[in-house]
Amino acid sequence: MKRILISLVTAIFVVSMLLIALSGCKAPEVVTETVTETVTETVIETVIETVTETVIVEVERYFFGVADIITTHPFHRELIDIQKTQIDPNFGSDSLYLDGNVSIEQQLANIDNLIQMGVDVLAIIPVDNIAETPSGQKAVEAGIPVTGFGTPIMADGVPNTVFDSYNSFNDNGHLLAAYMGYEGNVLYLAGIIGNADSDDRMNGFLDAMADYPNITVLDTQASDWIIENGLAIVEDWLNKYDDIDAIGYVDNQIAAPSIELIKSAGREDILAVGYTCDTVGLELMDNGELLFDSLVDPNIFGWYMNYIAYAHYKGADLRTWPDDPYIMPSPRAMSQDTYDILVANGVEGIDLDALDWLTPDGMRDYISTLAETYGKEAADANFGLE
Repeated sequence: MKRILISLVTAIFVVSMLLIALSGCKAPEVVTETVTETVTETVIETVIETVTETVIVEVERYFFGVADIITTHPFHRELIDIQKTQIDPNFGSDSLYLDGNVSIEQQLANIDNLIQMGVDVLAIIPVDNIAETPSGQKAVEAGIPVTGFGTPIMADGVPNTVFDSYNSFNDNGHLLAAYMGYEGNVLYLAGIIGNADSDDRMNGFLDAMADYPNITVLDTQASDWIIENGLAIVEDWLNKYDDIDAIGYVDNQIAAPSIELIKSAGREDILAVGYTCDTVGLELMDNGELLFDSLVDPNIFGWYMNYIAYAHYKGADLRTWPDDPYIMPSPRAMSQDTYDILVANGVEGIDLDALDWLTPDGMRDYISTLAETYGKEAADANFGLE
């Protein structure tokens, strides 16, 4: 807690200078006394009122450390920018993101560094949640509130937030199958095999495809969330397979350049399913280049992570391991034209009428309300911290 006192010295100096200036006026003597008294009283009253209202401003700030899976990925660069420009001012936090560079060893070192720095609250976005759980437990034992984000840190007292990744990709897989008329050849480009969230995305998609005997999954490969790796894999697929109907992508930052590569190869008929509903994904959907998506963009990611982390720092009564994690809201996205085609084709496997989905513009409107929905004031109210 830092108490910032705004000194009265400046105000007193201003009043003094005004009095000196007024006393030096050369107006007729009879008028001078009356005007000086009136102006002096007004100036002093105004300054005192202003100073009285603003003399003490109390600001609570806390040190928020984030052991991030990778900070050089475009998604995470945007996340950090949103954190610094919007979220930190809203919550009163001073944040520090350390780059895990998709390396378990680096993540473990980063968590130790943040513990040594004495952060007030720690969020871990794991490369491998099992390998990083002991470090999370170490932070808890050091008295630091810890939260896992993306995949759970399985340590006592840790509230975790997970994405609705399996259901998102399972829903969108069924929608893709309906759009294709329940036949065709598909591919899936994964993140990291063995990362729990990446595996959930992949398994949700593949399980949906398995329900349709006339759909063949030609191949699944991992990009390690590196865009260049993803492009190399897609290029290999284009050379290897003449008949590709659709590709599912682990995220839109890999999908976008891959779609450009596909267009340059004259294969614009290949459909795409993405993930995150970030700015890139919504633009692709506007252009008809991305059929289905789900919201896990840097905005919802950042606001919701801070919403839970702040509540934990403030001592809110949260669900903690081994209780069920929090699930970050993740509405689906598609264009109205795509929805109309699905209605015409008929959708199996999921209830289209019950699906929580938005158009690209509807998703932009939803994102614009996140500060109100998951900011500090909302956390204070929703967790009883007021």
